Amino acid sequence: MLNFMREHLEPEARMHYVITDGGKQPNVIPADATVWYYFRHTDAQKLQGLFERAQRAAQAAALATDTKVTERIMSGSWPFNGNKALAELVDKNVQLVGMPKWSPEDQTFARHFQKSMDAPITGLKTEVDPLRSQRQGSSSSDAGDVTWQAPYIRLSMPSNVAGALGGHHWSAAIGPATPMAHKGIAAGSKVLAASLIDLMVDSRAVSTIKADFAKQLAAYPLWKSLIPADAAPPTFLNVEEMARYRGALQRFEYDPESRQTYLEFLGITYPPAEPEAGAGKRSNQVSQEEGGR
Repeated sequence: MLNFMREHLEPEARMHYVITDGGKQPNVIPADATVWYYFRHTDAQKLQGLFERAQRAAQAAALATDTKVTERIMSGSWPFNGNKALAELVDKNVQLVGMPKWSPEDQTFARHFQKSMDAPITGLKTEVDPLRSQRQGSSSSDAGDVTWQAPYIRLSMPSNVAGALGGHHWSAAIGPATPMAHKGIAAGSKVLAASLIDLMVDSRAVSTIKADFAKQLAAYPLWKSLIPADAAPPTFLNVEEMARYRGALQRFEYDPESRQTYLEFLGITYPPAEPEAGAGKRSNQVSQEEGGR
């Protein structure tokens, strides 16, 4: 029923699901079945309405099959609420600190990476991006609830290369192991430190941000947690997966007291040799020899 409902949802709404327990064997009706859903929306009230529609659909399915349905809410978060006044204060320090001083090796790594991903070869940016308004997209984060309790901004640090195939893809995860990422984090840390100093010594700036934040809150319904008061943290999640892979990952664990860089620890040269065009992108594709697995 929820899948039939999709064509009647607003474009901003999202429903992701997986059947975590659908039975034990064919031709035997399971005594229990479990499905896990994520419901997302850019608006908290509309998100609550989407969830209530899903609850009614589940109750209707139980009535139709003469069964019972129970639910467990494991998490819930509001969309983020950015504050313009705080963003303008931080942006002054972004402009002051500027971009990191990229080395020739950093730029070579970036170009090789982009060639491997079959992306435009632009290298690393040398100018900061202008301040812009950012709206809640289809993603979600528990930081969203924090943004309704205190002024909030998003500060992006120049610690990766354009051209990754996706935010959750391995190609987006290799940059943070490089000297390039360390330089980006250092630049972002300077911005954070300078902004904290401004807030500590400039009471007028604090008053301006507080007033702007109060005006924001007044334009929306009062915040209320989407997690029931009696909900227990889902500490059982991923226990089996972590136990299965922890041993295999141990050889990649880095000793922070080591004099080696992480790449030296892994035995990787920086920058790596120039790859064939699209080699990284092709590695993500399933070959016919693998039988479509």
